[in-house]
Amino acid sequence: MIIAPYWCDPQHLGQYRIERFVRWLSEAGIVISIVASAEQEMVSRTDWGHLICIPDPLGIYGKKSDLRFSPTVQPRNAFVVKVRQRLRLLAYALLSPDPGVLWARRAMRHPLVMEYAGKADAILSSSFPESVHVAASHLASKFQLPLLIDMRDGWLDEPMKPLLVSSALQRWREALTEKRILKQACLITLTSERWKTMLVERLPFCREKTVAVTNAYPPGTQLPLLTKKDQGRHLQLMYAGRIFSSRAERKIADLLQPLLNGLRGAHGNLIFVGDLSIAEIAGLRSWEEQFRVINWTIEIRSLVPRQAVLELVSNADGLIMLSSSQASIPAKLFDYLVSGHPILALAPMDSIVGEISTRLSQLFVADYSDSENATKRIGQFMTACQDCVAYPLPTEFSDESTRQQFMSAFLNALEKAA
Repeated sequence: MIIAPYWCDPQHLGQYRIERFVRWLSEAGIVISIVASAEQEMVSRTDWGHLICIPDPLGIYGKKSDLRFSPTVQPRNAFVVKVRQRLRLLAYALLSPDPGVLWARRAMRHPLVMEYAGKADAILSSSFPESVHVAASHLASKFQLPLLIDMRDGWLDEPMKPLLVSSALQRWREALTEKRILKQACLITLTSERWKTMLVERLPFCREKTVAVTNAYPPGTQLPLLTKKDQGRHLQLMYAGRIFSSRAERKIADLLQPLLNGLRGAHGNLIFVGDLSIAEIAGLRSWEEQFRVINWTIEIRSLVPRQAVLELVSNADGLIMLSSSQASIPAKLFDYLVSGHPILALAPMDSIVGEISTRLSQLFVADYSDSENATKRIGQFMTACQDCVAYPLPTEFSDESTRQQFMSAFLNALEKAA
């Protein structure tokens, strides 16, 4: 049984990871039950098993309207955003570990979930949010089943929730919950070796049962055919997704100041595609004149579905990302890889992204805190863009490589728990 309330939202980042787990387990002959959120209570049969839908009292989960992809959709009013942020902080303060715990507690006590949990051989949950682990822990304990925790990223390490940074009380509360659940788990998976290192340093008992299973690019991916283009042409560089982050402080200057210094001598468009906030758009607009002076334009496009983003990515000359995290491998990196184009990451050199770049020639990491390093690396990236260098897909992040890592860890954990 897999606890994944966001399963019915095809655009949710967590859904992509669970989809791989489901496919791999199903191919191994394992029948799966997924507990998800939906508007109506129901059970439906699928090719891989059963989908059990339990309504969410707060409406946090579920497929969002496709209207959000319309070019006419405007960013939310700044006042409304501020009010929602205050209400969100209040909800996190009152509901631990997060507001999703109301759905988790409803789901773990629901007769339908109890019925299918009683037939299961193991319980797996994948965050974010961490409240999914509360439901999984309860069900695993009640039915004496092995518990498998896919944390994806850290819980108390580089936390996504601001309250975990600002409130010692909240951190203490969630640390107790995290420790209890991870002690119960027979397997813990994370999306990078750096997350594993940080977790084991805090909780040494996790060492022997923690495995890094990165995300992956889609199976059957083939690189697009890249053709040589004229030198000195008008370049198209693309940035997909948000700029600000809920995990670590990111500044638009960390992205644009190095680019302003490093892009001189070339010309083209900087294209930003995503669900950008009013503050992000205003920040980008404030740099437009400086980039116009060096013959670059800033173009802002509205949010589009993931498949459309992949098509835009394949048509760009180069791809840009920003990461201030030490341990997180941004999900967009895997989408960028399948383009075969050069990738520029504005990120600390001592981060996991910097570490990956030492073995991935497609990835150029420019440390935004070191202007000399950043200018040099951006220059190398621009040369690769101009030369239309085509990079092979790295097997390290292939679907097959990550499948082997996950299935080996999964089967070993169940064998030890038996």
